[in-house]
Amino acid sequence: MVIRFLYWLARADMDEEYRLISKLADGEVLEVCCGDAYLSRFVDKSKYVGMDMNSYFAEKLRRKGLNIVTADITRDKVSSAENIIMIISLYHFLTSEVSPLEIIQKLRNASIKKTIICEPYQNISGWVEPLSQYLPFYFTYVSGNTAHKRFNKSSLQKLFSDSGADEVIETERSLIAVYKK
Repeated sequence: MVIRFLYWLARADMDEEYRLISKLADGEVLEVCCGDAYLSRFVDKSKYVGMDMNSYFAEKLRRKGLNIVTADITRDKVSSAENIIMIISLYHFLTSEVSPLEIIQKLRNASIKKTIICEPYQNISGWVEPLSQYLPFYFTYVSGNTAHKRFNKSSLQKLFSDSGADEVIETERSLIAVYKK
């Protein structure tokens, strides 16, 4: 129960970013690595498609009436969509065979209008409380692996610059990169 509360607290702190992203995305939305599809609360659900490799999330969200595709971004094709969005997921690729830069390029190639990537540079793994050192392993467990590395502000700015972001918006704890066609 405590873990669920902390997850909710960390996610609720991102509502500013979700609202901003929903305003930036005009038209249909494909959210890659959608997890619990939190973005669907902020956009027109009839224009929302989520994509995640976690079949548990996908099935649970389908039962709630959401359009969810089960796919692995590192291996599977990303369907084209007006707006392709990734939120709090790019860090998973810091230690994967496919680099964050390659993931960004794959998303950009599939988008029709915009690719929007939001990644925090301040997050729960940076808290000083002892419990926070273990929470990232719990929250990021995907297919038998955890993603314990995170971006800091300068490494994220460099990645977004190197990948050709048209605009980078800074919030209190995140950077949002917008790539336009």
